[in-house]
Amino acid sequence: MKIKDLIKLQEIVGITTPIDIYEHDFTYYSNSKDKECDILNMDLIHVIRALARQKHVTSKSYEIEGQLARIKNHIDNVRTLVNSVEQKIDGE
Repeated sequence: MKIKDLIKLQEIVGITTPIDIYEHDFTYYSNSKDKECDILNMDLIHVIRALARQKHVTSKSYEIEGQLARIKNHIDNVRTLVNSVEQKIDGE
């Protein structure tokens, strides 16, 4: 069932829909369709899967950022060591 249909069902049973749901352009980039899709026209199951996939991508992104920070730290340590060696060579 599409999200817009679920919103209509909520309204039928007396659950008020916030006005911004209709005022905003809620889109999601679909990799499979290679375009932006209106979330309200998406099936609930598809939205759940898309959010789960996005969470996975986000956690992977944080993991990569952490690895990158450690690599940069190692590079800085190597630069410091190289500079120290160069200074000793120049001093001899």
